[in-house]
Amino acid sequence: VELAQETTVPDSCRLLFMHGPRRDFTAEEVNAVLTFLANGGAALFLLDLTKLPTLEAALARLHVSLGSEIVAEGAAQLYVRDRQTLPVIDVALAKREPEQFVAVFHGARQVNYASSPGHSGGVFLGYRSLTHGVVPVGVAGEIAGAQAGRFMVVGDVDFLAGRLFLREGNRALLGRMLHWLNGRSV
Repeated sequence: VELAQETTVPDSCRLLFMHGPRRDFTAEEVNAVLTFLANGGAALFLLDLTKLPTLEAALARLHVSLGSEIVAEGAAQLYVRDRQTLPVIDVALAKREPEQFVAVFHGARQVNYASSPGHSGGVFLGYRSLTHGVVPVGVAGEIAGAQAGRFMVVGDVDFLAGRLFLREGNRALLGRMLHWLNGRSV
């Protein structure tokens, strides 16, 4: 769906997938996405460090805020001399032991969620910092209503590209996220 050309999301669409947008959204595009979610749609936002003020304001309406880039610390670095590659842990999405290593991100940014009435959600992916504890990099939420809309915001795009997407954990993470967005429990 080209939101720039559509005033609404087509009824046949079940999932909007925003993969690293390079330009900011217009007010009309934001309204189309928020209306889609309010009507029971699902959206997956994979965001890099690009500044997108209009989209960030829309995410704030979903109680999501985007932070700065996360830099790996000491022994937590996966690859020697690569302070941008982060081991990501599962902190809530799956029904199993928490904090299990699940994926590798590169150049990730912090993503925060603040719960509020009418919305439910929380952090499902994080990076365990030696000095800051778990730094959130992925949040999920649900909008209450006749048909609950679901969304996920992840502070990385690169885990679905090139060598990183060849990692089994990264592909499995994408599958689990799509499964949850489709309304099935994980």
